[in-house]
Amino acid sequence: MPYAKPTSLLQHRLGARVVRTDEASRFAGSFDGSKIAFDCDAVIRVRKDADVGVVMDLANEYCVPVTVRGGGTSLTGSASPRFGGWVLDLSRLTKVRIEAEAGLAIVQAGAKVGDVQRAAAAAGWFYPPDPSSKEHSTIGGNIACNAGGMHGGKYGVTRDYVLSLTGYLPTGERVKWAGEFKKWSAGFNLRDLWIGSEGCLGIVTEAVLKLIPAPAERWTLLAAFRDEAAAFAAARALIASRLQPAILEFLDRASVGCAEQASGKPVFAEAPKKPVLLLELAGSSAEVTEQKKAVLAWAEEYAVVSRAARSREEAEELWAVRRKCSPAMFALGDSKLNEDIVLPLKSYAAFGEFLEKLKKRHRLAMPTFGTSW
Repeated sequence: MPYAKPTSLLQHRLGARVVRTDEASRFAGSFDGSKIAFDCDAVIRVRKDADVGVVMDLANEYCVPVTVRGGGTSLTGSASPRFGGWVLDLSRLTKVRIEAEAGLAIVQAGAKVGDVQRAAAAAGWFYPPDPSSKEHSTIGGNIACNAGGMHGGKYGVTRDYVLSLTGYLPTGERVKWAGEFKKWSAGFNLRDLWIGSEGCLGIVTEAVLKLIPAPAERWTLLAAFRDEAAAFAAARALIASRLQPAILEFLDRASVGCAEQASGKPVFAEAPKKPVLLLELAGSSAEVTEQKKAVLAWAEEYAVVSRAARSREEAEELWAVRRKCSPAMFALGDSKLNEDIVLPLKSYAAFGEFLEKLKKRHRLAMPTFGTSW
């Protein structure tokens, strides 16, 4: 154990139940969703905010590498302890408090995104960032990578909803950037530097999140297209019409094929393994009713086949296609690395052509899906 002395000191300060060095605990903390594993000296399952300061103070003194994890859902290896040392597990910091009058959520870093959304909804509010792993991924992880999710096209990304952050510097010093208010008037915006920094500047333990009024109505449609180029052309036409879907998700043929294999049935029996666009409208009843007519006309013109949800239950069935495609890709290999890229809308078709050439040249599976048009 390369860091035996500082690990022993840490166990003395926080207790052996918090600082785990047994083989099973170290194995569980050795990899994230990418399934690329590295051994570590200890997994530290902190019970309270102040424990993080103790960990970072000792790590700084003894130069121990620290890898922070929440739900471990990262698909980029960011929660795998590449340099050994300690794994700092924040998954027990799960408190969620809704300030219903102000429309705020005060959330600890280990709280799951889905739990935050449900707590907000129970108070009549809406937290839009919606990664497909929301039932497992944590707010701390979402802040670290500035997660967007399927609502990104209309509502934005995590950064747009973070009002303040509390956390610890690498030295163990506790800091708080901004507060429980929506206006930012002066001074350096250190809060936004932390968002998306992947933990390079410090460790988030709590955040104040802005909530927005819940939309009165939602409507979902799934449409299949002849090929990826046709799907991209249809998406551009929809955006050019000035319609603003709450969600517009693209899944290429490979992604749809993985989802179909996982479920054991085609997404569209009449058009199996076709690329799809998954669309949701959200807003007032009048707004959704008006936009629905335009979307149905658009689907009639551009899609091979489409299906609209007649209820929220049917909408969830359509969303199951999107939520299954990423984990289903492990059928193509025993590990997976995700790349999250951003392109202007006009470049989507050219990128699709480039990607097809890349797949053939390297004989590598590269299923592609995503949003933010």
